[in-house]
Amino acid sequence: RRTHTGEKPFRCLRCGKSFNVSSNLYRHQRGHDGAEPEAEKPRGLPYKCQECGKSFRRNKELATHQRLHTGRLPFQCGDCGKSFSWSSHWERHQRIHTGEKPYECPECGKSFSRSSHLYRHQRGHAGGRSFHGGAGAAAAAAVEKPYRCGDCGKSFSWSSHWERHQRIHTGERPYECPECGKSFGRTSHLYRHQRTHAGGQP
Repeated sequence: RRTHTGEKPFRCLRCGKSFNVSSNLYRHQRGHDGAEPEAEKPRGLPYKCQECGKSFRRNKELATHQRLHTGRLPFQCGDCGKSFSWSSHWERHQRIHTGEKPYECPECGKSFSRSSHLYRHQRGHAGGRSFHGGAGAAAAAAVEKPYRCGDCGKSFSWSSHWERHQRIHTGERPYECPECGKSFGRTSHLYRHQRTHAGGQP
């Protein structure tokens, strides 16, 4: 979690101060004399949050956003009772109880419950450098591909890759942006999208 990593991807567009969660950013922004940050001025965004002034293209996006202010937690874990604002957080939490580790390292086969943990692990194989390409990629290419897609026939070496591929056919997008409600098929796509909310480049 960002508490431990120190990551602060949500940046105030007025003063540059960064925060680890979007709700802290909104609370901070309200302190700027009630003015809306320049980049946040609505353009063709008819649904406006009365709490912080942020505007949205669709009413559904506004409703999702308002959970930041209301603290509404509609997704409850049946095992421990813990509740969550967003389905993607609830799904991730379920792995604590199920032990599911869908993110598998192509280099050594070790599995992880979160893609961020897999990424950190893979950097260890590369000595802290980027792990794409090189000997690791060549070794991965030589591995068998026992997981075959029943829809298009494409095969995969790892079940996690097969599962991710299935979303192309099913249209499933399990990773939801807590800021605007937009959903993605991959965590990497969600992360790239979230950087746009923080003032970074997509």
